[in-house]
Amino acid sequence: FILGLRETNLEERKWWRQNACGVPVADFMNRNFPYVTPRTTHREALSLLTKARFSSCAFVTDTDRQLLGAVQRKALTKSCNHAIRMAANPSIPSYASPSMAETPISFLRGYDADVGHPSVDPAPFTIPEQTPYWKVATYFQMLGISSLYITRRGTLVGQLTKADFIEYNNTLTRRQELRLATQRGSVVPAPPASVPTVL
Repeated sequence: FILGLRETNLEERKWWRQNACGVPVADFMNRNFPYVTPRTTHREALSLLTKARFSSCAFVTDTDRQLLGAVQRKALTKSCNHAIRMAANPSIPSYASPSMAETPISFLRGYDADVGHPSVDPAPFTIPEQTPYWKVATYFQMLGISSLYITRRGTLVGQLTKADFIEYNNTLTRRQELRLATQRGSVVPAPPASVPTVL
């Protein structure tokens, strides 16, 4: 998805600069992203792990969604598995085991930003919501990151994975192909069914 490789002529370069380069990340970021808070329980974390596919998720404050860091999926999985084992352990009194699912995850609840925790990345890559497309492309290309978080005055408002960005880039390419095809009076073949396209 290197932008420069798609600028094969002056006309195409002009279109990309007018319709893509300056588009803010807020226009194509994912607003429905996985996250946990200091109050997230084992039951809630297990539900999140079951419903969403992610390698890491945002860790935010309970009230104003200030970004505290990012938590690896394997850390949440380990904590949930431990809770399940504790609940199933016959040596644990019955009055204690049922509550395990409803208790907050310990390393999230007790997280101290000044001390940190091995399971929490305190400085995931973040950008403001007005960051333009061309800068986002540069970040993914040059830094080798798999996802980034988007903030508005410190509040987390979105996430963008590399896969999401590639899909958006393919959408822009498809729009450009349709525009050129219309000008030439030709028809662009439909993309394979396995490749989602939003027009």
